[in-house]
Amino acid sequence: MSRHCLPSIIIVMATCFVNYGNTSAQFIDDFKSNQNEGWTWFTGDGLVEMDFVECDGIASILVDATADTHNVWWALIKRDVSAFLNLERLAEPEYELRVEARIRVSHAPRRVNLHFNTQRTTDFHSHLREYDIADTTSWHRISMTTRDFDARPGDAVNVQMALMDWGLDRFRVDLDYIRVDVASADTSAPDSGHPIPYHSTVPDEAAFDRRLVPDQAVVVVGTDASSRDSGQQDLIPELAGSVLSLGKDRLIAFRWDLADYRETGISGPGLLKLVTRHAARETATLEELGQVRVSEVYEANWPSHAGGLSESSFLGGRPRDEVINPQMIIDLPLKEGRDVTTYFTIPVPVMERLVSGLTSGLAVRALGVVEAEFYGPNVDGEGLRPELMFGRDSDGSLEPGTLDSPRLHLLNGMVTRPSRQRHVGDRGILARG
Repeated sequence: MSRHCLPSIIIVMATCFVNYGNTSAQFIDDFKSNQNEGWTWFTGDGLVEMDFVECDGIASILVDATADTHNVWWALIKRDVSAFLNLERLAEPEYELRVEARIRVSHAPRRVNLHFNTQRTTDFHSHLREYDIADTTSWHRISMTTRDFDARPGDAVNVQMALMDWGLDRFRVDLDYIRVDVASADTSAPDSGHPIPYHSTVPDEAAFDRRLVPDQAVVVVGTDASSRDSGQQDLIPELAGSVLSLGKDRLIAFRWDLADYRETGISGPGLLKLVTRHAARETATLEELGQVRVSEVYEANWPSHAGGLSESSFLGGRPRDEVINPQMIIDLPLKEGRDVTTYFTIPVPVMERLVSGLTSGLAVRALGVVEAEFYGPNVDGEGLRPELMFGRDSDGSLEPGTLDSPRLHLLNGMVTRPSRQRHVGDRGILARG
């Protein structure tokens, strides 16, 4: 891309009307003509800087989160597209809104989300879908079609794209185009990019025919805490996998041997079950602080024993974000009390990476001031052990291409290609030098 393209305070975008059969009026921005304004962008819940720039027919969301500390931030772009849509037709029950975008990301795997709302919206989850982007080298088409979206003539209909909790680095999402249609709910093509519902309803345990206790459960103790124990690796051997302690300086890592399921396959999302022995948290200003975060673990230095391990040993000398994905799979609050169960939904793309071995395990971390103990794999007691639940695929295989993705694609957001990082800096990603 040209070196003359720099961030600016006012970003000018291209829009046009296009007719696609019975889809009526359509909004499309291909970021080429520089004919119209209208996009806004802003951040929240963290110390994050953001810009939205256009250059050579590509628009880029640029986020600098290097000054943040908690990694519970969000950054979004937003556009009121109601002037381009036939809201009379949208009010008819057989019509819905459909958004489609073609994107490329700087770090992977990461999720973005698409969302519709109006000035009357109170439920901001129903028409929001997330998309797991597994590599940084390809363009990805993602789309969402609403169901029972409430919009009337005179409403301000907004389309949004957002990043959440990607880490404490500099990030970029490139957009080739974004378009919004009023489309027939019955004849619209299936949505692209395997949309993931946001905080979907937790299914009953009976829905899963596979329930696996972890082969390994490790308490990983941070540098500050481990230094008080003279750097020993086995920091809490007395636990021996029966109780797992979580806190500000302690995370829990789980690992399962899922090699047998690479041929038989899996079906749908999974469910991580954890039973609390004790939990306590402090109330915080931000909703996420006081919750626990589940994330993917890549290639870690898994020990051959139960108990505790220093963080430096577990990471094998690498930065944490190269071993544990800083973006959450899901954040949830723990219910205080003894023998209380918490379920964490594990979406299909993460389950596929676990089965294929591209992801080696799951990490559970505290956000803010949280102290908790979970029962471990070796505890006595019916229903107390941690479990990963999932179903077998009825056709006996993973989805095509699942096992073919090179590991570099999944990790090159962390093991970054230098040319791509310089490319981001050259385009002015709020670099501090």
